[in-house]
Amino acid sequence: MTTMRHLHSVKMAGVRLEPLSTREKLCYAVGEFSGVMTYDIISMYANIFLLEVVKLTPLAATAVIFGSRVWDVLAYPLLIPVLNASKPNKWGKHKSWMAASTLIVIPSYVLGWYVPGIDSGGKVAWYLVFYSVYLVSQTAYTIAHRTLLMYMTEVPAERDSATTYRILCHMLSYLLAIAVHGQIVAAFGTTESASCVNSTISNSSTAVTADPETGYLVSAGTTAAIITIAVCATVFGVKEYTGSTVTGDDTSRGTLLKDIWEVCTFRPFADLVGLGMLSVFGAIGATVLAVPVAALLLTRFEKKLVLAGFALASNALPNIDRMKVYLWR
Repeated sequence: MTTMRHLHSVKMAGVRLEPLSTREKLCYAVGEFSGVMTYDIISMYANIFLLEVVKLTPLAATAVIFGSRVWDVLAYPLLIPVLNASKPNKWGKHKSWMAASTLIVIPSYVLGWYVPGIDSGGKVAWYLVFYSVYLVSQTAYTIAHRTLLMYMTEVPAERDSATTYRILCHMLSYLLAIAVHGQIVAAFGTTESASCVNSTISNSSTAVTADPETGYLVSAGTTAAIITIAVCATVFGVKEYTGSTVTGDDTSRGTLLKDIWEVCTFRPFADLVGLGMLSVFGAIGATVLAVPVAALLLTRFEKKLVLAGFALASNALPNIDRMKVYLWR
């Protein structure tokens, strides 16, 4: 009798104890595409785009990338209490956040690959604003998507299984990001191919397409279409429950400002934010130190041999992976 009463109270609380279907796990997992594809493309190609297509100076490009990351780090502790303070609705609180964040992610991501016809100072401001807006909204999406799993089922084994599906989609989205962006940009030509066209076949009547600006925009639009489909699959294919099996306890945490203060003063979180900031500075420092080392090695060894060495070193030092782009040029 007690067991039946407990199950009845759980059902009334709006939770789920039965197993998740394979369809639900897949619909939840493909939502990872929005959280990984655009972020990986920005991380791998933003520097090249700003330097070779937009023609910003290295210092200006670094200011854009670093400044946008700083805004993302500062916004992170504010997003969690704001999400917790949001009220559930018929669509689901976390799914609503995912949909709203995507509506900001897509235009800011696409505009981040657009080259406006303004001066250098205006371009720096343009990309700093849109990269910052993109990163903050993308972080909001990722938080809502990862937290959604806690409201899909109360069974730990089912949560672990859904997480496995999500990790597989995470790996697939990384490969898809490289394939989609790389192939599309290559199809429209690069800045190097454009210079070769202008210098070697200026007297020829054959037309050769070399428009990297359009290539980056087409890639951004294609990626936006993919993540839109992925987010729709998660929002419409997953049911979010609002209840909890925890009864008799007051889970409210007070005002929003109190929540923000508790998050910011929570020692493990503060340490994590500090490590994040150190990793950003470490990435910049490693790149700066690796440039003269690479230049010295190139004077004594072949480029392919040096590239292979940096590729092996990147397994132990992930930040040095950026030097492979420098060596490949």
